[in-house]
This record gives sequence, C-alpha cells and structure tokens, in this order.
Amino acid sequence: ALELDVLELEDAARYLLDASANGRVKRDDDAAMAEVVAKDLGQLALALEMAAGTIRRGMNFAGYREVWEKNRARVRGWGRREIAGYHIAVAEAWQGSVDQLTDAGRALLERLAFLAPEPVPLSLLDVSVPGVAAEDQNAALDDVVRYSLARRDAEGGTFLVHRLVQDTT
Repeated sequence: ALELDVLELEDAARYLLDASANGRVKRDDDAAMAEVVAKDLGQLALALEMAAGTIRRGMNFAGYREVWEKNRARVRGWGRREIAGYHIAVAEAWQGSVDQLTDAGRALLERLAFLAPEPVPLSLLDVSVPGVAAEDQNAALDDVVRYSLARRDAEGGTFLVHRLVQDTT
C-alpha cells in the first residue's frame, strides 16, 4: 500500500496562487489568503483544484472564502465523512463550484455522475438525452471544465470526471 498524504501547507498555497493566476482578482494579501484557503480545504489536492477553478473565474481569495463559508453551513448535513466517505472539504469546494455553473453545465454534471469513473468519449455529447431539451453539450462541458469539475484529455478525444466529483454530485 502507498500512503498518500495531503499537501504541505506551503505547497498547497503555492498551488492555489499558481493555478488561479490567470483570471484571479489579485490583491496584496494573496499569499496570506491562499494559505488560509488551503488550510480551510484541508490541503486536499482535489478541493484545491476545484477552488482554483472557481477563483480564476474573476474572484479573489477573500471572495472565495466568503462563498466557502456560506457553503460550509449548507454542506454540513450531507457532507459528513461517515456518510459520504471523504473529507468535507471536497464537498465544500464542490458546492462552491457547482453554484457557479450554468443550468446546462449543472445538468451535464448530474448526468455524468451516473457513468463509470473512466474517460468519456466526446462523441457521447452528440447523443440526445430522451426527455431533455436540446442544449449545446460542448458548451456545457466547457463550463464544467472551467470550474475543474472535469478535465479534457490531452489528445482531446475524451474527458474525465473525478470519481469524488461524481460521488458528491
């Protein structure tokens, strides 16, 4: 067995700063606030990535922390480790990202939650969903990817939703 631990606080804060650099509203207290947010999120890589995806959409760390605090209260009831099986920081970061999605992005994420946690061919987006109005599924996927709830494969033929994102969804 290989034990994986959370990131060191300094590394987690540096990751947040780097991953949100393009699009973040920069402030003088960014380094200190990145550390606070990293600590809030338990220094968990997946939670940090979802937070960075939200922050780089035109937010600063203090603004993200306000969103996180609001979501923290909402998630407390259903995001407990003994219920969900993972750290509450993942659920808190997930809630903050999902709240930013378009309706089409949210609907796509909900559908993707039922798939196996394997790479999904982009061609699946061309298949109509019975009983659902036609939407631009590629734009919906772009929305989900923007908030780091999914990622495209480097060659561009598939995309992947992390199993914890699927479970939380």
